[in-house]
Amino acid sequence: MTHYDQKLNKIYFGNTDKLTDWTVENLDQAKIIDKIRLMLKNYLELDNVSFLFGSGTSIHLGAAAIRNFPLEVEQYIVTKNLQNELYTNIKELQAELVEGKSDKEIFKDSRDWEFVVDKLQSVCFSQVDLQGK
Repeated sequence: MTHYDQKLNKIYFGNTDKLTDWTVENLDQAKIIDKIRLMLKNYLELDNVSFLFGSGTSIHLGAAAIRNFPLEVEQYIVTKNLQNELYTNIKELQAELVEGKSDKEIFKDSRDWEFVVDKLQSVCFSQVDLQGK
């Protein structure tokens, strides 16, 4: 029976990898595709459905979080001596956000995300970044 490679493919509904379940049941690829279609159809008929696409939804699968710079990017910025340019761009983008705020002031933006102002750097950081989560 032909199956999808479980190391390369995952099909999560909730927190269950359905592909693993279906492979154990010895279903072939055509049957698996039919089951996916049926499950999506059933979910789409619900009143309240959330589909999460993006890097955050695949962190549990080992994807890199983009909330922080990957070490390779940080090393590249340092080796190319681009720190000042990076901070200048961040300051420009956050100028309106930090305007009128005092040093170490904690505030929420329009998305209800919590930030703290760092006047030393003239930028603000999310509370999540500061806590290292």
